[in-house]
Amino acid sequence: MKRGQDKETRNGNGGDGIDYEDPDPTEDFPQWSKTIILLLDYAMIEGIRRGMHMFVHLLDSARVELQAQVAQSAAEIDRQEKESKAASERRRRSVS
Repeated sequence: MKRGQDKETRNGNGGDGIDYEDPDPTEDFPQWSKTIILLLDYAMIEGIRRGMHMFVHLLDSARVELQAQVAQSAAEIDRQEKESKAASERRRRSVS
């Protein structure tokens, strides 16, 4: 499913029946990074429960850094794929 296509109808508190988009910002991330993000979230919840606020802050910083790095890598991979497709299209046209 493409980003922005995930819709959820919320009928609670008034039942307005309006469709709200709820895109997953990690949809295009590799599974390993989603797993690490989930573990970091779980560790942050446990840290909050135990009053370890500095630890939670550090975990949150690590999660943000991981998401930024994975997003940057995904963008680089997309750029390389587009360049590869464009090059193969130019080669195909020159052969024809």
